[in-house]
Amino acid sequence: ASGTLAQLTDSQLTSSRVEGSRYSPDGSKIAFYAAGGIWVMDADGSSRLQLTTDDGSDPVFTPDGLWVAYLKTDGIVPGSGSIYFVRTNGSGTPVRVPNTTSRDRISDVAPSIGCVGVAPLARTPGCYRVAINRITIGSNTSTIVSLDGSGNGLATLVGPASFYGSP
Repeated sequence: ASGTLAQLTDSQLTSSRVEGSRYSPDGSKIAFYAAGGIWVMDADGSSRLQLTTDDGSDPVFTPDGLWVAYLKTDGIVPGSGSIYFVRTNGSGTPVRVPNTTSRDRISDVAPSIGCVGVAPLARTPGCYRVAINRITIGSNTSTIVSLDGSGNGLATLVGPASFYGSP
C-alpha cells in the first residue's frame, strides 16, 4: 500500500450525500448510499451499479455477498419504513422484511441454519438472520433482536436497556 488516498466516487454521486459504505465479506465490493439509492461498486471504484432508487441507508452485505440488507424510510411518518433486501447483481426488486421499522438499525447479517445446502442463487432473504438494534423512542431504550429475512423467528437477545441522547 502506498498510503495515498483514492477517491472512488465522482460528481455523479457526490452532488448528494454519500454514506454508509461497507465492504463485502470477500472485500471485492463496497455497498453504499448515494444519490437517492443503494449502490454497489468494485473495491477500486469501478463497475458502479445502482440497486435501488428509493431512499435507503445502512447497507450490509449477506455473508455470501449475494444480497444487501438496508434500511428504507418513507421520510414522512416517524418510525415508518422497514428493512429490505436487494440482490447485489441488480436483478429483481427489493424484498421487504416484515416486523421491522425505520427505527431498527442493522448490526449484521448471518446465514440461517435452515438454508444449509441451498444453492447460492436459489437463496432468498429468509436464508439469512438479521441482528437489529431496535430503538424505542419515548422510553429511551434499545433492544437487540434477531429475525430471519422473511420476518420470522423474532427473538429478543438483549434488553431493553436504557440509552442517553438521540438515536
